[in-house]
Amino acid sequence: MIGIFILFIISLLIILFLIKKRKALYNYDVKKDYIYDMRSADEVFDINIQNKKIINSIKDVKYDTGMLEIHIASTLLGEIKQPYIIIKQGENKFYQYFEYGAKGKRYLNIPKCIDFENKINLETNNCNIIKQNCKLFLFNNEIDLDENVCIIAPHPDDAEIAAYGLYSSSKNTYIVTVSASESGKTIYQGLDLELDEQAILKGKARVINSLSIPLLAGVKANNCINYSYFGDTLNDMYNNQNDIIKSRISSIQNMKLFRDINHSALIRDSYESSWNSLVEDLKYSLQKIKADTFVLPFPMIDTHPDHKYSTWAVLEAIKSLNIKEGKLLLYTNHHILSESYPYGLENSSISLPPNFSEELEFDSIYSFELDKSKQIEKKVALEGMNVLRIFFPWNKNITILNRVFKNIINKIYGKRLDYFSRSVRSNELFFVVDIKNIDKLLLA
Repeated sequence: MIGIFILFIISLLIILFLIKKRKALYNYDVKKDYIYDMRSADEVFDINIQNKKIINSIKDVKYDTGMLEIHIASTLLGEIKQPYIIIKQGENKFYQYFEYGAKGKRYLNIPKCIDFENKINLETNNCNIIKQNCKLFLFNNEIDLDENVCIIAPHPDDAEIAAYGLYSSSKNTYIVTVSASESGKTIYQGLDLELDEQAILKGKARVINSLSIPLLAGVKANNCINYSYFGDTLNDMYNNQNDIIKSRISSIQNMKLFRDINHSALIRDSYESSWNSLVEDLKYSLQKIKADTFVLPFPMIDTHPDHKYSTWAVLEAIKSLNIKEGKLLLYTNHHILSESYPYGLENSSISLPPNFSEELEFDSIYSFELDKSKQIEKKVALEGMNVLRIFFPWNKNITILNRVFKNIINKIYGKRLDYFSRSVRSNELFFVVDIKNIDKLLLA
């Protein structure tokens, strides 16, 4: 009897430990309602859920993005196993995950193939839908991928993580990468190189990645450029706009080392690592690209300084060029409230991130869908990025044994931080802002 009691106490302590560790993934209360101002939706419908079925018949709707506002509550098991809902209709199944212990208002991403004239089944796992009456918000963005699409990537791999599916489906894609990303953690430990030499090799490899990986998607080589500004310096550049900001790697004297890898006419013959030079670079490139759609980080919700300031520089260039037409598709690869976003497993859906204020400025929401073959292609593109590879045979610090151990620890803590599980999904999600409204982004 005493042994059973001790076993119970140990089990309870383990469960409490797991709950604590998994809640630590989020910098917010997971039992709060998400708040979104959905007044920009093109159509809004009242939806009734009965016995986990959407039974409303909605006819003749035209949309590219659907968000179903629901209220959920995690079960006890949902505190330690991630809650999710499966949207089922015929042979179609779409998985969407929520936070451990999630409760309150959330949004289900409804794919375009779902037919609202027929019943839709919702299978809940480790959670329950606690209100029958819901609202369906439909957006029809009419994004034309036959027009020029310009992707702004703060670092090599950001374009692929956020928008590989979209840019590989555009007829005329341009990819502008801002940084060589030579700074930060090196991936070449174990090679017979000094740290500065490792950083130089890393920067060169990443510039080449940013110029070559888009070729997999059919992007023209001349449409890809990397300005080769130094990694993790855009904040300093912005705060000291007339100054030359050096690399954090002392042996790197100027940008020429990386910038000369470019061979496109879209890039200026300049090596000045300053904010004003970055804005001039963007003005020069954008005048040639003449993009109709810009894809770039959402500075309000992305925590990485290089991401925020890349967007500020683009907005400054757009205003300086007096560009009045077009759309911004805004993404986040480092959400400010949780680095684990988007939640769940590879191939599941991405829905709206946590947000608790109506002050988030956007005009619409756009979900771009990826079929199975496109998801596989995206995975190959990510694997082509040196720093995203999980296993390096030359790195003595990353053995098979410690890789297995790290995976076990991550599973215990509920972490899924690698970009293969976070970005190889059935869709890519963007907040849309019309270029004529960019002042509200700058003011925010």
